[in-house]
Amino acid sequence: MKINKLIKGVIFDFNGTLFWDTALHNLAWDTFLEKHGIYLSDREKNEIIHGKNNKDILNLLFNNQLLQSEIADLSLEKEMIYQKLCIETEMKLAPGGR
Repeated sequence: MKINKLIKGVIFDFNGTLFWDTALHNLAWDTFLEKHGIYLSDREKNEIIHGKNNKDILNLLFNNQLLQSEIADLSLEKEMIYQKLCIETEMKLAPGGR
């Protein structure tokens, strides 16, 4: 089998395709927001959080006043909440075809 030498890598989106984890991300964000005294309606969460990267989300939440190091720290904080929830939850892969 000859492999095309132009291909440098492959990107695969695991989250939401093989592992349905939206509920865990939502819960992690809810926990993070509560810890920081930020309260958003479901509509606001959909507008601010879903479909954006952490840098954009955090700048919206904290009024664009964050340093890169603060974004990194807050991103890690939210990620640790998410990972803890994953460990505590019975994680199952999405059902697949035959």
